[in-house]
Amino acid sequence: MAQVLMIRSHYPDTRLEKEADALRKSGHSVCFLVWDRGRISQSRSMNTSEVLQFRAKVHPDDLRVILYLPLWWLFIIHALTYRDFDVVHAADLDTYVPALLVAKLKRKKIVYDIYDFYAEMIQFPLLADLSKRCISVIDRCLMEYADIVILPDPARIKQVGIRDTRKIVIIANSPKESTIDGIPSRPSDNRFRIFYGGNIQEDRYLDEVCRIVRNLPGVYLSIHGPCSEQYSEKLQEISRGSENIQLSFGWVAHKEILAKTMEADLLFALYNPRIPNNCYASPNKLFEAMLCGKPIIVNSGSTMTSIVRDTECGLIVPFGDPDAFREAVQQLREDPSLRDRLGTNARAAYENLFRWEIMEERLSSTYGDLTYSAGPYRGGDSDNTGRD
Repeated sequence: MAQVLMIRSHYPDTRLEKEADALRKSGHSVCFLVWDRGRISQSRSMNTSEVLQFRAKVHPDDLRVILYLPLWWLFIIHALTYRDFDVVHAADLDTYVPALLVAKLKRKKIVYDIYDFYAEMIQFPLLADLSKRCISVIDRCLMEYADIVILPDPARIKQVGIRDTRKIVIIANSPKESTIDGIPSRPSDNRFRIFYGGNIQEDRYLDEVCRIVRNLPGVYLSIHGPCSEQYSEKLQEISRGSENIQLSFGWVAHKEILAKTMEADLLFALYNPRIPNNCYASPNKLFEAMLCGKPIIVNSGSTMTSIVRDTECGLIVPFGDPDAFREAVQQLREDPSLRDRLGTNARAAYENLFRWEIMEERLSSTYGDLTYSAGPYRGGDSDNTGRD
C-alpha cells in the first residue's frame, strides 16, 4: 500500500481527516503537512506524531499571508524532497503548486483536492480582476497535470473547466454517521431553535438574519464559528439587548457543531450568489442537516438550490429578501408536520446519496486504482465523474 502525504494550509480540517481515515482503512499510511495558524492545539482528534507543522499565526484573509506564502511553499518543497512518499494529496492551489513541482521531479503520484476554486477566493486590493484572471488561467493549466482531481460536487466541473474529466472524482463533504453517536436529540421544550455553525462571513447574510430573528417572538437563534473582529462587532451590535440570539465566535469542534444541529429545529445556509464560488457551494452545513434529519433554508442561485429541490429537504428563498426568509421561518415554526416531512426527506437523502461510507468507498477505490497503476491514472470513460 501507499505512503500518502496530505497537505493543507487551513487546519484542523474535518474533510481532510475523514479522507485520511478512509485511506488508513484501506491500508495506506498517512502523514499531514499543515500550516498551523494557532488552532491545531484546539483539535482533540489530532495525532501530533502524524503532523508536520509550519507555524505562522496569520489569518487566511489577512493580506500579510502573501508575505508568508513563499515560506510555506519552501517548507512544502523541503518536506517533500527529503521525505519518502508515494502519493501527495494537496488541498487547494496554495499547496498544489509546490507539491506538483516535487511530485513530478520525483515521479510520484499527485492528487489535487479542490475545496473551492482558488481564483474566486482571493481578494487583492489592487488589480483584483486581473489577478483573478491570471490565477484562474494558472490553476486550470496546472490541474491538467494532476493524476486525480477531487471535487466536492459535479457542478464544480463547469467552474474549474478541466479538460480531462476522466481524472475527476466527486467526494461530497458529508459527515460520518458515527459523529452523532451519543448526541441527544433536541430539548423537550417549546423553543423553536435556528442554528448556524461554521465560518462566519459577511457574504452569508448573518447580520440580516440577526435583525430578523430579534423581532420574531418564540424564535431562538444560535451562531457559532470563527469570525473576523470587524464582523463580530457588527453582529454583536445588532444583537445587543436581544434575549433570543446567542453568538459564539472562535473555532468550534465538529462534534459541538453537530450537537447544536441535533438540538435545532431548523438550519439555514444563505450564500451571496454574486460571489462565483458561492454559486457552486454545497457546504457541509447542508449535509449535517441531512445527517441529523433537520430541514434547512437555502437561497436560490447555488448548487444547494438544486440539491434541496431534488431531495425536498428544505425551503428555498431569494438571497437578500428578508420578508421571504421571515415567512419561511414562520411557516416552519407553525407547521410541525412540514418540519417532520422535510427532516425525513433530509435523512433519506443522506442515507441514499450522501452517506460518508459512499464517499469513503469511492476514495478508497480511486486510490487503489491510482497506486496499482504503474503509468498514468486510468479513470474510465470521459463521463465518469464518480457520481452515483
